[in-house]
Amino acid sequence: MANDPKSLVMRLAKKQVGSDSSFGEVVVFGDGPVEIREAKKAGFLSVGIVSDERQRFGINKAKRERLILAGSDLLMPDYSWSSDLARALGWETQ
Repeated sequence: MANDPKSLVMRLAKKQVGSDSSFGEVVVFGDGPVEIREAKKAGFLSVGIVSDERQRFGINKAKRERLILAGSDLLMPDYSWSSDLARALGWETQ
């Protein structure tokens, strides 16, 4: 859908970084397949968040499967793993 807010955000981000941006220059974090698919369409690195909000801990296996099927480049249990992800990607952390 052309007027979908998530699609619009990705198009605006793509416009901001330019069409010559390299893969990984923009990283999209999302816990739903729509964000992941839109990130992939824009050529962005996508990180699927597979946390189980209902139990407040652990991994939601159904969500994990949906994010894999949507094409997520990476999966992360929750945002507490951000430093580990940054190190794995070679980003500087403090």
